Amino acid sequence: MIDGDTIEIHSQRIRFNGIDTPETKQYCSDAKGFDYPCGRRSAEALDAFLTASGPVQCKFVTWDRYHRFVGDCQRADGVGVAA
Repeated sequence: MIDGDTIEIHSQRIRFNGIDTPETKQYCSDAKGFDYPCGRRSAEALDAFLTASGPVQCKFVTWDRYHRFVGDCQRADGVGVAA
């Protein structure tokens, strides 16, 4: 896992199609104005979600502007990652 919307499989970075999450080191402000590590929390939530049913399988959709593989990915139980 790279961050909340990107993983790496066999040295290939794969960005999930249709979602965008904060970068790993990014902080956000909550409703009361307090900063929290939203990027790290997003990555941790993805890790827990993927660990629940592996392995992940991805189908190629396109390349993004950073030349990353963009894919539609599913856990082994058929749940779509971007959903």
